Amino acid sequence: MGKLVWPVLLGAVTLAVAGCGGSSHTAKHKISTTPVKRTVSPRPAIPTVLTETVRGPASKDFLPSVDARSGEMLLFKTYVPGRVTSPAETVSLTFASGPGATLTVTAKAHGETSRVRIVSPNHKSLTLQLLRYNCSLPPVPTFCPAKSAVSAHHRYVLRFSSTHRAPIYVSAVVGPVKTPAPKVVRSSSSVVPPYAATEVVAVRPPATVTSSPAKKSVPLPQLATATVKPGDSVILLTHLKGTVLGARQTVTVTIDQGPGTTLKASASVPGGRVTTATIKSANGSPIAIVLAHYSCSVPPTPTFCPARHIAAQSHRYTLKFSASPTTAAIVVIGTVLAG
Repeated sequence: MGKLVWPVLLGAVTLAVAGCGGSSHTAKHKISTTPVKRTVSPRPAIPTVLTETVRGPASKDFLPSVDARSGEMLLFKTYVPGRVTSPAETVSLTFASGPGATLTVTAKAHGETSRVRIVSPNHKSLTLQLLRYNCSLPPVPTFCPAKSAVSAHHRYVLRFSSTHRAPIYVSAVVGPVKTPAPKVVRSSSSVVPPYAATEVVAVRPPATVTSSPAKKSVPLPQLATATVKPGDSVILLTHLKGTVLGARQTVTVTIDQGPGTTLKASASVPGGRVTTATIKSANGSPIAIVLAHYSCSVPPTPTFCPARHIAAQSHRYTLKFSASPTTAAIVVIGTVLAG
């Protein structure tokens, strides 16, 4: 619902061999202690001012504008102004939902403003739909929970409290596309039998950037057991079934971090059956799940956010949410590394 490398510079000395000299023709070797100068690509500079950027499916870079077509997914990234040690700032994000041939996303924080544009290359009207924001699990810093997330008057408005260490990521689908109408129901306090939880896993291989036009995203198979290799993304989904008008129930999701050749993810509600998804190593070597995060829907899509409890200990993630069959599926995404 993601996928960070620092270069290491090693010192070195060289041996320079001098030419032969003298009547004895004895070779004389001299040792130079001058380090070899190596060219190292500079680390990309992290903005120290408020910076809003967007990445489309055909690019690996975050940019100030993007050409977009119906059906594509966009990822928005917000860098909070300040330094690593700066305190948290309140960030306001306003997404124009359209319709329009050009849509604008505006970020405001600390008296600064930054914008990106989504442009229709064929001048057809576009919309932004199915907004989600990603919350990192410990020990990675996060801007969650959201202070507010609403949609009205052809725009989405989200507010977070974040630091310079935790960029804000929000994804959206470019419309118009047909999506299931959100199940809008009044909140209920009706006590109903435990909901039936189903835990499944989908696997997404590492993204590659080609010169060919971006294709529309294809749904990934959701399986009870999946085989993965380092570099893959694992997408764990928890679905609930039961009485639609029942009150929300506490859903507990546990995920093995590893390392191990087989990792498990389970989900349950109090009094209900535990369901498990299995993640297996493709080559039989230990694997681990890192950089895990969960994905929150923005209204009008019903959501299970904010989380009631988050923990990472004893090589296992434990998450608790308040959810019902009317909320979107609970989605947790992690990256597979060699253990």
